[in-house]
Amino acid sequence: TEAERSLAARQPPLNVAVAVRQAPFAFDPGSGAPQGLAVELAAATLARAGLRVAAWTPMEPAAALQAMRQGT
Repeated sequence: TEAERSLAARQPPLNVAVAVRQAPFAFDPGSGAPQGLAVELAAATLARAGLRVAAWTPMEPAAALQAMRQGT
């Protein structure tokens, strides 16, 4: 709806952590920009929802889980 699009547009850009070492779904090719099917799907979903991404951060799965638990 228009109200949902307006709400999404007002949100600050997201910082997205990507649990890597799960090729072909998510991996860090060494450039610091995660790649893979899950990354592409998440990017398309966020774009369709009107949400912006400030940064994609590759993380080891255990570190990503810990960060979510801590809310960071």
